[in-house]
Amino acid sequence: MGRGTIDGNGWKRAAKPVETDELGPAAARLRGQQQPARAGGWNPGQAQFERGVADGLDAKTAYGQRRSSLFLVRGGRDVYLEGLTILNPAFHGIMVLESENVVVNGLIHQTYDANNADGIEFGNSSGGIVLNNFFDTATTA
Repeated sequence: MGRGTIDGNGWKRAAKPVETDELGPAAARLRGQQQPARAGGWNPGQAQFERGVADGLDAKTAYGQRRSSLFLVRGGRDVYLEGLTILNPAFHGIMVLESENVVVNGLIHQTYDANNADGIEFGNSSGGIVLNNFFDTATTA
C-alpha cells in the first residue's frame, strides 16, 4: 500500500496509426497516452525480444514469449495492492498467477504507449477483486 510508480521502461516496436473507436471517428486521447517513448538507454522488452531472435526464435514467438511482466504475483494468498501507478511494461502490467484472494484497489495503469499494454491479468487464480482502478491501456503494435 502507498503511493509510488513502477516504470518498466517499455518501448514502441512500431509507430501506431491514429486510433478510431467502433463508430469510426478518431478516439479521444487520455493523459496517459501522451507519454513519450523512451529514447536511448536500455529497454528490457526490446532487449528480451532481440535476444529471443538471436537465439533462433522467429520474431512473433520472441515477441510473445520472451518479454517479462512488470509486476508478477505467483502463488500469493490474501494480497492487497493499493495506490501504485504502473507505467510502460515490457509485456503485462500486473500478472497474477496461481493465487487466491488478490485485491487490486486504486491503481493507475498507464500502459497505452507500451507494446502489449495490458492492465491486469489473472491466470489460474480465485477470489480476485479489481476496484477503483484507472486504465489507460490499448494494443499499439
